[in-house]
Amino acid sequence: MKTIVKILIVFFIVNVNAQQNPSIAKAPFNPVALKYKLEHFNLKGPVKTAHINQYYYYEFNAQKQLDKVYVIDSEGNKTLNEAYFYPNNNTIHKVSYVEDNGWMKTEYTKNEKDFITNFKLLESENLPDYYQIDPMTFEYKNNLLVKEITDKSVHNYSFKNEIATYTYDDNKRLVESRLWSDNEENTGFYNSYDYSNFKDGKITYSRGNGYYIINQTYNQNGTLIDELVKENGYSANAQSIVCKNPEYDAYGNVVRCTSSSNAYTYF
Repeated sequence: MKTIVKILIVFFIVNVNAQQNPSIAKAPFNPVALKYKLEHFNLKGPVKTAHINQYYYYEFNAQKQLDKVYVIDSEGNKTLNEAYFYPNNNTIHKVSYVEDNGWMKTEYTKNEKDFITNFKLLESENLPDYYQIDPMTFEYKNNLLVKEITDKSVHNYSFKNEIATYTYDDNKRLVESRLWSDNEENTGFYNSYDYSNFKDGKITYSRGNGYYIINQTYNQNGTLIDELVKENGYSANAQSIVCKNPEYDAYGNVVRCTSSSNAYTYF
């Protein structure tokens, strides 16, 4: 169980959303080290709050940076899940709240191009034993994230670093992601992305070394409008939130789908 959790934490931190090089609409799978700007959520305009899919409530500051994230239960009650602080231009502090009154404060460091380069745990309390919050470094090439290195040296593993690598095509779109333990690849985590039908908004996403084949369709606004999944060759349920028949506000933010609705306030 511990091994599974630590790997999931790595990919949660690098949730696959685009930095604005290129835009999300053109490269929805491009990784970013931390989602903390409006553009990382494909939001536009002077958004102050966003109530997404009835489950999440985001608050942003006037600089278009994430301030707080709330989780909403079935009765509509909001619970603070994350809080973000910006003590200077090069630092982001994030406080995350977990079960049994646990919490952790982490720090992200940015370079002169405003890219996240380092991550570390500052302090924590009542964290479950299976949480492993290890230091990380992020490397970039042509303004794109190409490598993230998680320092595992404090653990009694056969390797010292867990490394995720990312490869892009000539249009700066992610085409491969791999996971390594030092120099040995964990081939079960190999992912590939095919844009050959992207003129029609279609991307084929092969995950887990081909165990999942996911065909996604996006409209010109970068909204996921359809997804077909095969798991080990058999049809499976959608793994992403699909927005059928999307409607937009004046800024281009999704306000309504067939199965859900979003609400925003603005500065």
